[in-house]
Amino acid sequence: STRFMTPNAHDRMMAETLLLTQYIGRLVGLAGLKRWKKATGNYLALMSLVDVADNDSLELFKDMWQFNLYAKQLVRALERSRSKLQSILE
Repeated sequence: STRFMTPNAHDRMMAETLLLTQYIGRLVGLAGLKRWKKATGNYLALMSLVDVADNDSLELFKDMWQFNLYAKQLVRALERSRSKLQSILE
């Protein structure tokens, strides 16, 4: 069956799914972490996001950032979460 959603709902879903995975994959990739041959499944799954991001064009990533109304909101939420996590660790 065909499902419909509003343009805003679509943009939010794309920010919270496609942009999020691209952002995390590129963030982890830029950290230059070693690709351990014997690692946990969770680590390998995280590194697979790096592969996904690397297989998509940088232009796609930049366009999502520039044109998706929810992109900056998503990144601000991630920054707030990082700050909260830092507070927990301190």
